[in-house]
Amino acid sequence: MSLKLSLFENVIDSLNEALRKYKEGQDGDENAYKFCVQNLCHFLELLLKYQVTRSHNLLIYRHPFKKINPDSVTIGIWEAIQFLENDGKKISPDFHSDLEWLKKLRNNIEHYQFEMQLPEVNDTVGRLINSALLFGYEHQLELSKHIDQEFLELAEVYKARLAVAITKVEESEEIAFRGLRHKEFGDVRFGPFACNNCGHLTLIPNDDSHTGYRCEFCNEVEGDEMEVGCDICGASTEYGEMEFWTTDRDTIEMRCPMCTMAYKKGRDD
Repeated sequence: MSLKLSLFENVIDSLNEALRKYKEGQDGDENAYKFCVQNLCHFLELLLKYQVTRSHNLLIYRHPFKKINPDSVTIGIWEAIQFLENDGKKISPDFHSDLEWLKKLRNNIEHYQFEMQLPEVNDTVGRLINSALLFGYEHQLELSKHIDQEFLELAEVYKARLAVAITKVEESEEIAFRGLRHKEFGDVRFGPFACNNCGHLTLIPNDDSHTGYRCEFCNEVEGDEMEVGCDICGASTEYGEMEFWTTDRDTIEMRCPMCTMAYKKGRDD
């Protein structure tokens, strides 16, 4: 007996395996959720490759003009995206953002550490399924008929939660700028900024957060674009540009690039 799957059959097989792992997780095997997410990542990667092969089968290979054999290396997610864009295929900003977030998530699973509460698992599954459906809609792929109803429902819940978060951001933004003249808008550092956890543009000022910001979708309090004060000079600087130093008192100090440069120069002198 041999097992042979076409590329699209392989796409759906990874999707179905993700569903099996999700149900194992619901039955009490929490480690199965990790493999559910991994299989969904694989499903999306294969889906992109499949779309490339609809232009030409050989384009799935990294070196299509060399002799092709079972060991030939195939392209990755970002190469597939670049080909589709070069070929005039639409890649929505939301799908692109989801892939950036997926890249970070997949790296943590495969090379670092993985920790999720069940609500986060549901959000992750819903987001990946929603992303796949978005891609399928844009590229005339009828995916919904291949996706289990439970996964489709998670995608709907995810979309609804995101819509609520975006509405909160819009309402808070309206309040932040209410009563200001247009020339005064530049004095307000509102955002919204990209959240370091979920990647959505839902990180906005929040007085109850120790960083001064909070994501309206996932409650993360950090984002590389948010502005914080340097602990040395007090200058407002983007969080992602700060360097963190351990002081003699074993506390953490945030230093802007200028203060970091001045410290290093003084130390070298």
